Amino acid sequence: MENKVRYGSNYTLTSNNLETFNIATADKGSGFYRGYTYAKINNQAVPSNGNAPIPGQSFRESPIVDIPFGEVNEDPILTLSIQAETTFSIQNAYGTDKTKIAEAQLTLQNAESGKTYGVEVTFSNSVGSQTFSLHLDGQRTLFAIPYLLLFGGEPVTGSVPLDWVNLSSSAPNIRSIEVSGINQDRADMAPAGLYQDTITISITPKDTL
Repeated sequence: MENKVRYGSNYTLTSNNLETFNIATADKGSGFYRGYTYAKINNQAVPSNGNAPIPGQSFRESPIVDIPFGEVNEDPILTLSIQAETTFSIQNAYGTDKTKIAEAQLTLQNAESGKTYGVEVTFSNSVGSQTFSLHLDGQRTLFAIPYLLLFGGEPVTGSVPLDWVNLSSSAPNIRSIEVSGINQDRADMAPAGLYQDTITISITPKDTL
């Protein structure tokens, strides 16, 4: 289907009657006739046994126009997901030690088979600082514990892009996010409480896309 329609696009029917219909997606690599799963339309209830939803959706006087087909040269769709670690110990990030706090995964859709891609990844806090720190109760005016952020083992400078290249749609694109460089004396003198930092992660396609 990737050579018949463009993912995420809208198509308008302008002639003929479609009557009732349902939508199904082909299982990966199977082709529609060898394996498919029905998808909801307007909050339909999809039977768990794989049968078609009833009733199907209905349109009247919905004319059909040509649907683009052939070679599709549409840019890939990038999706970034962050899986946070449920718990971690700050002691494991003292000095040169490091501890994993999250994992970033980037998926590509509509990517050309066999081709690699690249993005720029930017980590920024609410004030655009180049350094990072945990703050008591998440308030920047209260006690702070500075830390070093690592992305795939590479030190992060706040608001400065990092390259993430050799991305592919055929393999998982995963990088660890870690914390290091915490001064133990600074941490030991911290008042009791909850320490937080909020970071926004942005991705920008490079020229390779």
